Formats: sequence, structure tokens, C-alpha cells
Amino acid sequence: MFFHYITTAIGVTFALGAIIGLIIIVDRRAEGQTSNATLWGMLVLLTVMVSYWGLGGFLLFDIDEAIFAEAAREMVKTGDYLTPSYNFVPRYDKPILIYWLMALSYKLFGVSEFSARFSAAFSGSLLVLFTFGFVKRVRGALPALFAALALLLNIGYFVYSHAAVTDITLCLLIGSSIYAFYLAIHTRKDRWIYCAWAAAALALLLKGLVGLFLPSAIAILYLLLSRNVREVKRFIKLRYILLFLLIAAPWHIAEFYVKGWEFFDSFVMKHQILRYTSGFKGKSGPFYYYVPIIAIVFYPWAAFIPAGIKRGVNEFKKGNGGLYLLSLIWFVFVLFFFSYAATKHPNYILPLLPSVAIMAGCVAAEYVQRKRGTLGKGAGIYIMGGLSALIAAALFALPFLNVKMDMALEPWFFFCLGALFLVNGLFSIIAWSRPLYSLSGMAVIMFLTLIFLRSTLITTASDSMQRALYDYGTYLKSINNVPHVITYEIHKPSVAFYAKRKVERISRGQVDDFMKEAGGQPVIIITSEKRYAELKRASEFEVIDRRGGYILISNAKSLAPVPKYRP
Repeated sequence: MFFHYITTAIGVTFALGAIIGLIIIVDRRAEGQTSNATLWGMLVLLTVMVSYWGLGGFLLFDIDEAIFAEAAREMVKTGDYLTPSYNFVPRYDKPILIYWLMALSYKLFGVSEFSARFSAAFSGSLLVLFTFGFVKRVRGALPALFAALALLLNIGYFVYSHAAVTDITLCLLIGSSIYAFYLAIHTRKDRWIYCAWAAAALALLLKGLVGLFLPSAIAILYLLLSRNVREVKRFIKLRYILLFLLIAAPWHIAEFYVKGWEFFDSFVMKHQILRYTSGFKGKSGPFYYYVPIIAIVFYPWAAFIPAGIKRGVNEFKKGNGGLYLLSLIWFVFVLFFFSYAATKHPNYILPLLPSVAIMAGCVAAEYVQRKRGTLGKGAGIYIMGGLSALIAAALFALPFLNVKMDMALEPWFFFCLGALFLVNGLFSIIAWSRPLYSLSGMAVIMFLTLIFLRSTLITTASDSMQRALYDYGTYLKSINNVPHVITYEIHKPSVAFYAKRKVERISRGQVDDFMKEAGGQPVIIITSEKRYAELKRASEFEVIDRRGGYILISNAKSLAPVPKYRP
């Protein structure tokens, strides 16, 4: 444990040094005192630290993570790399790429939380570096640096680069396609068109139709609004379409050949079309659902969105097809597309992340490059500063209020988090006279905030929500004399992942049928304390363990008690 704290302190120190060093490097580059390799090296160091820190240090969450991780584990176990499965039943929620990436990680590092999340961290790292390289080429080193910092140091990036889900990888592929499209327009080099089509094909293979639709729609709107429609012909040629089909089509064709209309009905109709047109699994919300989410997920860099939008509108009025206009179209289209969708979820808006980062980076660079005291109408950063102060006040007051929470958090957690928000707000105050120091300070505080939340909130949430299920799963892995394990009225894929065995799920009214099919064989049932009271035939089972709001029961004889395992 002592070694863990020492290595963490060293890592944090290096990362803080990297942030400060990057600011100094970019400032000196104007005088030709620093090499390009040093700039890239410092950014890579910081990106790796943020993206990989603590990656395998907490349990898989049942909200999406565990089911992807288990499906990939089953892929490796069965050797079936064509059809993903969960509980050894075909799973058509997503295309194949995410499972291939996770399976490759398992092959390289073994099956673990780190391996399950590795592809997300790797994709996030590439996204930051690609964004830096793209903006640096188009606008220069200072906008690129602030864009990279804005992309790297926010809650949305940190959460989803540490989650075994598709979102940050989709963000990388859509962003790469749009970056390549923009470079193809402004450099007149066709190699970028190949890159744009290839990235869109991989996005389709990762997430489905949205992976092709979003970059295509943004590109077409950009050409229309920049009065450059004739360029469309450059992008729609047979050789590019063939490249796209070569990447995206083989798996879809092979899967349809093997599974037929079952695949089409479930994958295309249910998970591609109906998910957008009708509320799916109760995940819906009002049209403005994503507005507060953007402010939270992209804090504090969301403060630059109004200024970025204004500059994008000005570029449109002048007929300039610049980076602000691209970011504006990207931001607005994705926001309205998912706001209109019937199914809503906070992670759906993540493809906005690069557009916000680019707007933030370019606007922040303009602030820094102006003379002292001439920030102009940069009200957004001051509004965010005021909001930071209000959040800090609420956090300071929360321990003294009688608020019921699912997790046990000590008062010092709220005081420390409130202090970080307050300091961030104070840094925004000096933006008027010291913009470089202000923005650098905000980046440092945001980094410390993310590290603090990872060390406290995420760890606590993991233990509170997943520890009991981890214990049960690990326990079941050692039980060989009970052929049937089921969960009753709860959907907890993490049990199957940690048990490394099939865990069937039954609902109310299915218990009698299941017991008949079991034919008197021993059964283990996991359910919640709330559901246990309504479970029919409960008297036939012995309570083996209760913990964390869950209960494990069985009709098997002489089962050992469930110990507390150490993850």
C-alpha cells in the first residue's frame, strides 16, 4: 500500500510538471528555444498519465462495462470471433469492432479490468494526440496545446477513457474522419480522403450507422455553409467507396450469412433504427436533456462554447470555411441530432468532445495572445467562475444538511472537492489581467480534481455498487458442484464476468419453470434484498450470504460461506 501511494505521488508530480512544462515550452517556442520533439514528448507523458492512471484499480460497473467485458471474454473462450455473445447467447447490440479490440487486449494482458478498459484508454490517448497534431497544423502550437488540454482534462474524457465501452473509441474514429476531411479540403491532398473514408468505415464497424452518418452529415453541412459544394465530387469516387466497403462490409455480410434475418431484425431494426426513433429501455428525456450535461461533462472548458459559436457564425457570414465554422457545425449538429432522438443517455453526446476542445483551444489562445487587459467580451469564463463558486458553496454546505446518499462519503470529501472548485473559480477571476496564468492554473486544478475524484469517488462507488457482486462472482468461480446459477429480477453482468461461467437471468413468474427444467439439480440464486421477499419457493432455499443489498441463496447442501475477496 505504501508503494502504491509513493508511485501515485511520483506520477502526479510528473503530470503536474508536464502541464506547467507544456505552457513554458509553447511560450518559448515563439522564440525558437524549444524543439518540436520536446513538445510532443511532454504531451505524450501527460496524456498517458491521465488516460491510464488507475485504469485497472476498480471493479467493472454493471452499467454497460461488464456486459462488453464478458462478451469479449466469451469470444476468447469459444474462439468465435464472428458473433459476439453474452451468456453464450448471440448479442447484436453493437457491431464487432469493440469486441475484437477487447479480445486482443485479453490476449495481450490476460482477462482483467485493465485489459477490458485498455482499448478505451488507448483510443482516448490517440484522440488527444490526433487533435493536437490537427490543430497545430491548422492554427499553430498554442491553440493546439489548449485544445489538447481541454480535451484531456475534463470529466467526460476521464470517465470514458476509463470505461470498457465504445464511446471514446467512437469519438476517436468520428473525430479522425472529420479531421482528415478538413485537411483534404485545405491541403488538396487526396490521401486524406482515404483516411476520412477508412475512419468512417471503422466507426460503422464499431457503433453502426451513426458512425457513418455523423461525419458524413457534418462534412456535407460544412461544404454547404462554406459555399464549397462542388468539393463533394472529390469525396464520392469509386475508389473511396470500395475502400469503405472493404473495411466495413465483410463482417456484416458474413454475420448475415450465418445468422440470417435474426441478425437483421435485432441488429439493424432494433438497435440501429428503433433505438433512435423510440425510447429504448426507458432511456428518454426532454429536448434540452443534454444542455446541463454538456456544462458538467465538459467543465470548465464549456465556458468557451459561446465565444466559439460566435466566431463560427462570423466565419459563416464572411464566407470563410475555417476551423471555427467546422467546430460550430460539428457541435450544433451532434447536439440537435441526439436531442431529437427518443433514446437519450449522457454518453451519447460524447462525439461533441473534440469540437468543444477545438473551440476552447482556439478561443483560449486568442485570449493569451492579446495584450494584457484586453480579453474583450469573454463573459463565458467569468460565468463559469461564478458557477464554480456556487458549486463550491453547495459542496461546503452539503455535510451539514440531512441529505440521504447511496454512498458513504466523509465530510472531508466535500470540503476538498469544494476547495478545488473554489480555486478554479479564483483562477478565472485573474483571466482579465493574466490569461496565460489563469488558463494554466485551471488546467492544473482540473487535473488535480480528476485525480481526486478517481482516488475517492470512483473507488467508493466501485466498492458500494460492485463489491458484493464481485465477491459472489469470485465465490461462484470455485463452486463446481452446482450446475445452475441464476439472477432473479436483477441484471448484473459483472457476476458472469467474475464467475467466468454462465449466469442465467429470470424474471417474476419464471422460477417454477426454471426449477422444473433443472430437474432437481442444485441451483444458486442471486437477487436483491427487496426482490427476495417476493421470491416464490424461497423456503426451499438456504440463505448462504447477505451483503451490499444482495442475497445469495441455494438448495445445494453444505456450501461454504462466502468470504470477502480482495480485488
